[in-house]
Amino acid sequence: MLSDGRIQYFLDTKYEDLKEGEYDELVKNYFQESKENWYDIEISELTTKELKSWRPNEVKTFWKLIRLHTKKEALKTKELNCRGFHFPRFEGVFNQLINNRAHKLVSGNFWESGEEISFYCEVEFSQAIFEGYGDFKNCFFYKNVSFTNSVFHDSFNFMNAKFYEDVSFSFVTFKKDCGINFSRAKFKKSCNFRITNFEGEANFTETSFSSADFSFCEFSSSTCFVRNIFDKEIDFNNTKFIKNELILFSDINQINESVLFVSNTFNENTIFRRVDMKNVCLSQSNIEIVKFEDCSWNEKGGRIVLLDEKKIPSTEEGKLGQLELIFRRLKKNFSNNKYWEQSAKAHFSEMLMRQKSLWKENSIFEWLIYGFYNMFGGTQDFKRPFFILFISTTLIFPLIYSDWCFLTSCEWDWNPLRKSIDAAIPLFKPSLEYKYWGIRYLQTFFSTILLTFFILALRKRFKQ
Repeated sequence: MLSDGRIQYFLDTKYEDLKEGEYDELVKNYFQESKENWYDIEISELTTKELKSWRPNEVKTFWKLIRLHTKKEALKTKELNCRGFHFPRFEGVFNQLINNRAHKLVSGNFWESGEEISFYCEVEFSQAIFEGYGDFKNCFFYKNVSFTNSVFHDSFNFMNAKFYEDVSFSFVTFKKDCGINFSRAKFKKSCNFRITNFEGEANFTETSFSSADFSFCEFSSSTCFVRNIFDKEIDFNNTKFIKNELILFSDINQINESVLFVSNTFNENTIFRRVDMKNVCLSQSNIEIVKFEDCSWNEKGGRIVLLDEKKIPSTEEGKLGQLELIFRRLKKNFSNNKYWEQSAKAHFSEMLMRQKSLWKENSIFEWLIYGFYNMFGGTQDFKRPFFILFISTTLIFPLIYSDWCFLTSCEWDWNPLRKSIDAAIPLFKPSLEYKYWGIRYLQTFFSTILLTFFILALRKRFKQ
């Protein structure tokens, strides 16, 4: 660390008057030095939590040197290079909005009084250590920004921040005491959080993303994604939500491309509430413990259709087995939470994937059994067997018993319909004479199967 006399020299000397190598000396021996001796630890009376009490003179001097020299260096190199800097807490100074842009009322942090709280050049915070509270609220980043490999030790506020170009938070660690706030932030281009560790709380309420990569992240505290806009692909692959803290995805209805939760580890307090799941992938994740509340699903032909059916390559070995497992887990989830209708639709999809697998394996007999099972709704859909029973009893078999007189000029009577109803309900002995007893027994057998599927589906649907 620089001596007090040397620090005073840099305070008194303009950037333009520095000798060759002196700015590098300031960076190496001051900005990149630890600030752990700049604060005292105090215990909060309310929460018994350890708090950092920063010495105001050291903090004020640090930020003044940033404005005097680092900002001037950025004008020269077209890049604000704070790589490896150790930052104390940010100064708490007031801002005002002018033409929807935040401006400083008093000099503080990176900006002089009256300056817009914005960065018009590329910003490099890679390997930086933020040892105290930080605030980029309402800040506009017009060029690429990198926080790669940085460490945040205290709460940090990016509320209403706007990133117009690519931004990287990859390999970042947000420590346990660091509550990170990205509420209402806007990422106009690519946003990379890959392999980032969120040990503290994370708030992404009303955050807008163009495309984002959260793959291989770990979330250890409560996290919320609420009312977000996902414009392009959002990648949560191999992300872990560890510990039993609340993980909330809520009121997300603007998913314009896809959100990938592939090979994820969810905890038991993960909730998807009022989320449009039509463009969400869930393969190889433990979704059976997730809570889905009032979510909307893509449905077709009486079953749930997941984006995974398109995303998993058709050439991938075991694709149908993967899909079958996804729907089985989803069915188990719905059944455990007593969402019987959705459970039935997930079960139907599971059986369909199994049937396709059997066809691919050339197991023709089993494929026929599953096809027969699926044709009647698979004991999950009570509408399908009832509809088939109704049509066969009131239309198809009466025509057969009337010798197809509907297609001829013969006179119609009610006997064919009575015969059909009598054969369809196998509770009584036949009370009418049949010309073709084989057809009568065929109808009884067929109707019994339909009634069985209908009753089992009703039992499943209204099970308590």
